[in-house]
Amino acid sequence: EYYDSEEFKTSKSTEDWRWTDSIKYLALVAIMASVFVWSLCTSERTQGMFVFATLVPSMFNRLPPFPPRPFTASMKLNSTAGVRLGVWHNLLPRRGRLDTYTPAEMSRAAAKCRVVLYLHGNAEFRHKQAWKLQWWNSALGADVVTFDYRGFGDSSCPKDAFSVCPSEVGVYQDAMHVYDWMTRPNDQGGMGIPGGCVILHGHSLGSAIASRIASKLSDPSTAEGRPPP
Repeated sequence: EYYDSEEFKTSKSTEDWRWTDSIKYLALVAIMASVFVWSLCTSERTQGMFVFATLVPSMFNRLPPFPPRPFTASMKLNSTAGVRLGVWHNLLPRRGRLDTYTPAEMSRAAAKCRVVLYLHGNAEFRHKQAWKLQWWNSALGADVVTFDYRGFGDSSCPKDAFSVCPSEVGVYQDAMHVYDWMTRPNDQGGMGIPGGCVILHGHSLGSAIASRIASKLSDPSTAEGRPPP
């Protein structure tokens, strides 16, 4: 008799409603997640907020006042849209920390033909992996160049108030500008390092940037006359 009663019918109806309602909520969550993933892949502003963790700017502002060994020079390099990149590099033979190099010394270092361009990971800055760069220098005798992408460390962002910083396009441009500076002749303000002497080393996020640079420079149709690494 209970199963024919109104009490049972009401409880059964409520149970069915709750089950179907749960399915609806799960479907809504799945749709919202799909929209978020889509925007993450297509929207530069969303990438800037979540992929590069720009909501936590303090993560990017902990550079030491002086570059650690083996770096012997700290400098600023221009990128696109008025961005200034913080760069550390060392050249062999070294004459001391935070020193400058003559064109002759730059030429000798370039002739050694073993220079690492290190591209750091997400939510990092160029100091965090210094131990790894010290290994390149001590174990292989390689010169090392590393820098911070726009919005990281002491590298600036575009002055345009509506620009996204960092952005996928921007970090690629920054890495390419540093590579161009490394391979540009001394008399044109570069380091004069042959492209074939540059070793691209990317960590985490930097591995995608290194792969993109290597792919672009290895294809004559996209290299735009640049020497391949």
